[in-house]
Amino acid sequence: MCLILKGFSIKRTIIFIWVVVCLISPFAFGQNDIKEDLFKWSNYTELDRSVEGAFVGISGGALIVAGGMSEEGRNIDTISVLQEGASKWDHSFKLEKPIAFGSAVTVDGGMVIIGGRTGGTCLADVTLIKWDPAQKNIETESLPDLPSPCAYSSAAVIDKKIYVAGGVYSLESKAGEKNFWVLDWSVEGQMQWLPLESWPGGGRVSPVTAAQLSEEYDSFYIFGGCETMGGQVLTDGYRYDWLEKDEAKRWKKIADIGMDVTGMSGVKTGQSHILLFGSRKKSEVIVYHTITNTWITKSWGPERTSSKTLWWGNKIISIGDSGTRGEPHLVFGVKPEYTRDGFGSANYIVLGGYLCILVCIGYYFSKKTKSSNDFLLAGKRIPWWAAGTSILATAFSAISFMSTPGKVYATNWLYFMASIAGIPLMLVVIYVFIPFYRRLNITTAYEYLELRFNLWVRLFGSGVFILFQFGRMAVVLLLPAMALSALTGIGVQTCILTMGVFCIIYTIMGGIEAVIWNDFLQTVVLFGTAIWILIIVFTSIEGGVNTVITMGMADNKFQFVDWSWDYTVAALWIVIIGGSLTGVQGMISDQATIQRYMTTPDLKQAQKSLWLQIWILIPMNILFFMLGTAFYVYYKTNPGQLNPVIDTDAILPWFVVQKMPAGICGLMIAGIFAASMSSLDSSIHATMTAIMNDFYHRFKPGISDKSYFRLARWTTLIIGVIGTGLGLLLSVYNIPSLWDFFMKILGLLGGGVTGIFVLGVFSKRANGPGAFVGAIVSVVLVFAAQTYTHMHFFLYGAIGLVSAIVVGYLASLIIPTNKKDLTGLTIYTVEKG
Repeated sequence: MCLILKGFSIKRTIIFIWVVVCLISPFAFGQNDIKEDLFKWSNYTELDRSVEGAFVGISGGALIVAGGMSEEGRNIDTISVLQEGASKWDHSFKLEKPIAFGSAVTVDGGMVIIGGRTGGTCLADVTLIKWDPAQKNIETESLPDLPSPCAYSSAAVIDKKIYVAGGVYSLESKAGEKNFWVLDWSVEGQMQWLPLESWPGGGRVSPVTAAQLSEEYDSFYIFGGCETMGGQVLTDGYRYDWLEKDEAKRWKKIADIGMDVTGMSGVKTGQSHILLFGSRKKSEVIVYHTITNTWITKSWGPERTSSKTLWWGNKIISIGDSGTRGEPHLVFGVKPEYTRDGFGSANYIVLGGYLCILVCIGYYFSKKTKSSNDFLLAGKRIPWWAAGTSILATAFSAISFMSTPGKVYATNWLYFMASIAGIPLMLVVIYVFIPFYRRLNITTAYEYLELRFNLWVRLFGSGVFILFQFGRMAVVLLLPAMALSALTGIGVQTCILTMGVFCIIYTIMGGIEAVIWNDFLQTVVLFGTAIWILIIVFTSIEGGVNTVITMGMADNKFQFVDWSWDYTVAALWIVIIGGSLTGVQGMISDQATIQRYMTTPDLKQAQKSLWLQIWILIPMNILFFMLGTAFYVYYKTNPGQLNPVIDTDAILPWFVVQKMPAGICGLMIAGIFAASMSSLDSSIHATMTAIMNDFYHRFKPGISDKSYFRLARWTTLIIGVIGTGLGLLLSVYNIPSLWDFFMKILGLLGGGVTGIFVLGVFSKRANGPGAFVGAIVSVVLVFAAQTYTHMHFFLYGAIGLVSAIVVGYLASLIIPTNKKDLTGLTIYTVEKG
C-alpha cells in the first residue's frame, strides 16, 4: 500500500482504493450471519403465593410484591420481599389492610400503591412502601388520597410525575371511568392529585399504560382495557403529550391493537418500544413501536404466562403463572440484549485493511514532515479542496453520522433549516475572519486574543478549548463504540482502543498533513457509505423513492418549518437564529477548524476551503435527512425487523449489520469508524498545537525548532493516550451524570469565547478586562437559561454569544485600561496593517 502511494498522487490513490473495494466486496463475500436472540430468560426463583391483583414494584434494590387476592378469592395483606441476589422471599411484612387490584409504580423513594379494593369496597388510599436494606425492614407512608375511590386502574411515571388512568369508582356499577390524574412527586410536602383532560375514547377497566419516548420526550400511553368489568374488550390506544402547550392537542389517537390486552403489563425497552407481557398465549409478547406506530407479536416471553412484569435494575423480571392451582409462581429474569455470532472474518478483513490504509498515509507524509512548521501547518502546501474536506470531517463526527438520520427517523425535517442557517454568516467568516488570521500569520487563533486584548484572555480562550477537546475526544470515542459494540460484537473497549491507537499513530507520524489527507479519505468513505446505504434502503422498499415520499408526506415526516412563536420548540425563528449563530462558532474560535485555514498556500485558497463547505452543506444534509425518512418508511413497512434493545441513534448501524452482505458491512462500519477518527485526530492535533503554542512556547520562546518538533510529537502521544484513556474510563465506570455536568459547564463557555473574538474584530472600544467579564457573564446567563427555563437548546449558543458581546462592550466602557495599538487588529484598523 505504501508503495502505491509513492507512485500516485494522494487524491488518486484514495479514490482508487475506494472504487476497488466497492467493486470487489459484493462478489468476494457472502451474507452476514445475523443472530437475534434478545430474550434468554432464566429461572430466577419461586414465589409461593398468589400474585393476582397484587402490587409489584422496586424499593431499596429489592423486588416487592404486596397485597393481592388469594386463590380462595380473599384479599391478602402480605408484603413479600426478594433482595437482590437472594433466592428466598421474606413474607414477614404486612399492609395496614388487605388490598388488591389497584395500580403501582416505582419512584425514587420506593413503590407507590394506588387505590384498589378491599372486599367489595373501592379505595382512594395511596401508600408509599419503602424497603430499608440496612435494617431489613419495611416502612410505609401515607400519601395524598386520590380524588375519588378507584380500583382496576393503571399508572406510569414521567419526569417525577405519577399518572393514573381508568378504573372503576364502585364494584356495583362495574363501569369503566375516564379518570386521568397526576401527582407531582418532586413537590415535597405539597403533593396533591390534579385532574387532567381525559383521552377521547371511552372509560375503561384494567387498561395497559406505559411511558416511552414519542418524538423528543417521554409520553404517556394507554392501551385497551374493557368497557366494564368483564365486559366489551377495547382495542384502541392513545398517547398523551404532556409538554404540548395546547391542551386540546395533547391526546393523539394511535394505531389499534387488534387484540385483547386487558390487565397486561406494559414495559418500555430501548427508546421506542413498549412490550406488553401477560398474553394468554405462552411466550407471546405484543410489541408497540412508538415511532412507526405499528403493532406486532413476538415470541419473546418466558415459558409461563406472565402475571406481572417490570424492570429490576438492568433486568426484566416476569412472574409466571403456571395456571395450576397451588403450584408456585416462577420468577423469570432476563437482560435483553442483541447478540450475534461475531463480526465475521470478511468484515474484519475489510475494516482492518481500511485502518492499515490510514497508517500508510501517515507513513507517507512522515517523509515530508521535517520541521515544526510541517508538523503544525503542513508547510502551507495543502490544496483548498483537501483543507475544506478536512474542516467538514472535523465537524461531522460519528455522533452526527448516526444521530442525524436517527433524529429524522424519530421526528421530521424541522432541524434541516438549522443545518444550513449559518450559510450567510459563513460569508462573514470568509471575508473577515480568515483574512485576519492569515494576515497575522498566527498558528493558533488564541494568539489573536493576546494581540487584541491581553495574555489572560488568550490563556482563557485556549484553556477552554483544550479542556473541551479532552471531553470531546472521550465522547466521540465512547458513543460510537457503544453502538458498534452492541451491533457487531466487537467489545466497547476494543473499539475505543482501535480508533484511539490508529489515530495516535498516523497523527504522530505525519502531523497535520496526515490528519488532513486521512480526513479526506474518511470523508470519501463517509459519504460513499451514506449514498450506498440510501440506495439499499430505497431498493428494499416496495415502490422505492415514490413510497418513501408518499408515506413520508402522509405521516408528516417532511415537515421542516414550525411557524410557532413558542420559544420552547424548534420554531423557524429559533432554528434560524440559534442554528446560524451556533453553526459558525467553530469557524471563528475553534482551533481545529482555524488551523486548516493556515495550511493552504495563500488567502484565496483558504477562503475557497470554506466556500467548499457552503456548496457541500445543502446536498450533504439532504442526504442524511433523507436517510432518516427512508429508515422510517422501511421499518414502518417492516416493523418485525426492528430491534427493541438499541437506541434510536443506532438505527443506521443496525440497518447496516442487518441488510448489508459480509464485507460490505465491514466497509459501512468503517464509515462510522471514519467519522469518529476524523474528529478524533483533529482534536488530538489541535489540542497539541494549543498546548505547545499558547502555553509552552509562549513562556519558553527560545527553544530550537528541532526540540520543539520532537516535543510536539511527544505531546501528541500524551494527548492521544489521555483522550483514549478518558473514553475507556467512561466505558468502565458508570459516571455519566458527572461527565454530563462537566461537559455542560464547558459547553457554556463556547458562546462566550466566540463572543470575545467577534468583540475584538468589530469593536475598537473593547478591552481585555471587559471582554473577560463578558465571557463570564455569558456563562451565568446560559446556565440560568438551561436551569430555570424550558427554552429550546438552540438558543443557548445565541444567548452566550450575544451576551458576551454586549456585556463585554459595556464592561469595557466602564473598566479603564491602558490603550493598545490596534493596527491591523480590527476591521476599522485593518488597512493600516
